[in-house]
Amino acid sequence: MLAYTGAAIVESACTSIPVASQMIGTDGLIADPGVREQIGKVLALLAEAYEEVTGLDRGQRP
Repeated sequence: MLAYTGAAIVESACTSIPVASQMIGTDGLIADPGVREQIGKVLALLAEAYEEVTGLDRGQRP
């Protein structure tokens, strides 16, 4: 579907992470450690896919 944009779907990072209102702290950030861990794992998978596609390490710019 997004081939015309050059986008790549990272299937391993596709997930659903439910976030209930009571999981949000007074600062507006997600306070639930389990949800934060799940989000961290997804971000790590996306970063890994980026590195594979671009050949760049995290922090490098194209």
